[in-house]
Amino acid sequence: MELDGSEFEKKIYVKKDAAPLLASDISRKYSYASERSGGEKPEHIAIGTATDPYQPAEREHGVTRACLEELAKREGLSVSVITKSNQIVRDIDLFKQIASGPSCP
Repeated sequence: MELDGSEFEKKIYVKKDAAPLLASDISRKYSYASERSGGEKPEHIAIGTATDPYQPAEREHGVTRACLEELAKREGLSVSVITKSNQIVRDIDLFKQIASGPSCP
């Protein structure tokens, strides 16, 4: 992004279309029916491995919640979230929905 250290902390980039893009990727790459999965269990999806998904901007934009809503629409996905934020409790309803899937470990 060609930013120096001080700019990186001050400029916030929000991927507002992240949820629809995620829905497309899940349909192609993370479903039992996709060629990539070969009919096997889809790979684990880890959120927050590079950047905390519950940064202050999440309160306003809700990108993480929108992505979790997309994940909750599908069965059999294995999902984890890494965060230091207590904002995660807002999405407990979605984590319960994801965890209740029949193939979730």
